[in-house]
Amino acid sequence: MDTGNFFLDSLPVAVLQRLAFQLETVRLTKGQHLYLQGQTVDYVYFPITAVISKYQSSEDGRAIEAIRIIRASGSTSRIARR
Repeated sequence: MDTGNFFLDSLPVAVLQRLAFQLETVRLTKGQHLYLQGQTVDYVYFPITAVISKYQSSEDGRAIEAIRIIRASGSTSRIARR
């Protein structure tokens, strides 16, 4: 099974088959927030093609990009319900 996601594709086939019923493909839009600080995490995202950034607040309140994950271009991700 080829999902297009490096992590999912590295799982043993039997494990991926057990997860497959929980996976769905979604299209995200540029600037869409996946999570906000303090929110409950309801989904796990496994990017297929995406640019995802994590921002933190500096001491003076400015947003600073702390982490950037780049997987080609576009905005399609595969998710699993928690």
